[in-house]
Amino acid sequence: MLSFTIENDGNDRERILTSLVCMYPNGEFSEMDQSDIIEVCMRKHLYCSMKVIIKEIEDEDDLYNERYPRMPPLGSRVRRGRDWQWGDQDMFGPGTVVGHSKTVGWLKIEWDTNKTIYPYRYGLNHNGNDKYDVKVCNEPRILKDELIAPGCLVTRGQDWEWSNQDGGAGNIGAVLSLDNNGVVRVCWKRGSCHRYRYGYDGKIDLQLCDPFSPESVRFLKKSMIAAEENYSGESNVYSEEEFENAHHLSNYKDKEARNPTSVDSNVSSTSILQVTKGKYFKNNIKETIRTPEIEPDGPNYSKVNQWWWRDSEGEWIPHSKEANCKINKCYKRDPKSTVVVMIKDQAYRVVMAKNIQINMSTRDLSDVKLVEKDNDQNI
Repeated sequence: MLSFTIENDGNDRERILTSLVCMYPNGEFSEMDQSDIIEVCMRKHLYCSMKVIIKEIEDEDDLYNERYPRMPPLGSRVRRGRDWQWGDQDMFGPGTVVGHSKTVGWLKIEWDTNKTIYPYRYGLNHNGNDKYDVKVCNEPRILKDELIAPGCLVTRGQDWEWSNQDGGAGNIGAVLSLDNNGVVRVCWKRGSCHRYRYGYDGKIDLQLCDPFSPESVRFLKKSMIAAEENYSGESNVYSEEEFENAHHLSNYKDKEARNPTSVDSNVSSTSILQVTKGKYFKNNIKETIRTPEIEPDGPNYSKVNQWWWRDSEGEWIPHSKEANCKINKCYKRDPKSTVVVMIKDQAYRVVMAKNIQINMSTRDLSDVKLVEKDNDQNI
């Protein structure tokens, strides 16, 4: 019944309690009651029937339609933005824009990790306020056990027979959905969406793009620029020079696949991130890979199964809780897999089998390690 907190920002404890007092001035609520009410308001997507949300979720016509030229194009990659209030719906990972809602200011996003689709605010909404639940990013779709997935970039393949639906040979499109029968839906840069065979009837109309190729990163950058003009929050957009460096990363990745025991001698072994002394640690001791005992400052740290990375000054820094959880999940599933994490708005690919992480824009390398227990047993 607290309509104000339900239809607006219900993630502020004090605002929720104020609304509760205003609506029920003579009511008496125990501490447990207050905690339950606050949880309901903060997790309204699980408990409440907010009309706008329900309408957006149930309206399938909102999917795979690009209605507004000033909104992020279909296929754009996003992460939670400045006004995020939806708990762990995104599982702290990136997602793909799969639709423009009929209601102005709303996008449909499919998240990589749990493959769920929800609507989110992007700009002017029904209350007249600019809210940005998501922001554009340049993090590519990294396949794990899938052959193809929403967010992957594709070009025409060996069995292509659809004239110039893609705008011409060599043009890149983004996968929006896939069916169990081997058919996928792709949106091309002109905003046209079509379905193509990807295994259906033994035909392959599409070819996957290398997510680290210069063509792929340029495509992602153009999508971000189109959205950045209308986003008043922070945007993970890198410069043209940084994106050009992805070509070197692609070459490194190819060499790594051919010879997993080698490391490119031309690749720098330092990170571009500069760590301010005292910002992360209480002490000034410089550690080596054999002495990982570091006293962290703040709650963003775990002493059990904690992943660390080494900066350009040789100091070991713990990955954030969000990144650490993501790496551990992938490590538990496959210790030889790789995972993309964010450090200060920069994307790094962690290669767990090699104990390194690679800056996806600059191709700089830095060491990583796993401290499994409190007694500093590490890999």
